[in-house]
Amino acid sequence: MPTKHPLNYTMVNRQELIYIAAGGVLGWVAIYSYNAVYGSGSSVYVSISLIGSAVAGFLAARGERNPQRVGVGAALVGTFPILYLMYDSAIQMAGGLITDSAPWVFLVFGVLMVAILTFQAVGGLICGKAGGWLEKRIAS
Repeated sequence: MPTKHPLNYTMVNRQELIYIAAGGVLGWVAIYSYNAVYGSGSSVYVSISLIGSAVAGFLAARGERNPQRVGVGAALVGTFPILYLMYDSAIQMAGGLITDSAPWVFLVFGVLMVAILTFQAVGGLICGKAGGWLEKRIAS
């Protein structure tokens, strides 16, 4: 019998979707709470949304699901506010540029968005695995 890869791309069931949504919303709440308390300014701390991935991984392991896959999903869902804030900043910066270099601003922000999504996917994998490990340590 072949072994299952930790990130097999089969359909995600309803329980995993609930964990992904809960972890992603927790990531949103963490980002907006941080920005409300400390002020967003020009910096957004990307790793704050990974808190939701660890919690989602913990819940997934508790429900006998795949914590790595749920952690990656929660991290990507939790990244949406960051991408929105970056898009809003790109629009403001491009509006302030008078020259023809405005398309370069969008290219730079596009590359930065892909880098952030990649970082979040890897971070979500690690945090989901850490949440699953923590659940196993608590359960034993």
